[in-house]
Amino acid sequence: MKEEAQRCWFHSHIRKKKIWYMEKRFQDNSQHNIGGPVRIKGPIDFDKLEEVIKLVNRRHEGIRLRLKEVDEEASWYIADSKILNLERYDFTRETDPEVHFQQWVDHSAATYFSLEN
Repeated sequence: MKEEAQRCWFHSHIRKKKIWYMEKRFQDNSQHNIGGPVRIKGPIDFDKLEEVIKLVNRRHEGIRLRLKEVDEEASWYIADSKILNLERYDFTRETDPEVHFQQWVDHSAATYFSLEN
């Protein structure tokens, strides 16, 4: 909680407030998930790919925007980039890698994430 008190909080513009109120009204909903799989043909240097993803996260504050209610007001701050933690999955060992991959994609897309975290 000490770290949270040191954050620079901003009162939200009407557009952010609309997102916040939708989040409060439809909790535990995956409506904010925007994403999908990307297929890359050829060899991949996963360490370099992860490095680039983290670089994009550091450079673009909009990716790290967090909304929270502060004093009954929708407020926001920019989270530190160090919190990004990427997971790797290898589906090649599965009996049907494509089916398992698609199940993972579907599950991930349907998983709720909080705009506060």
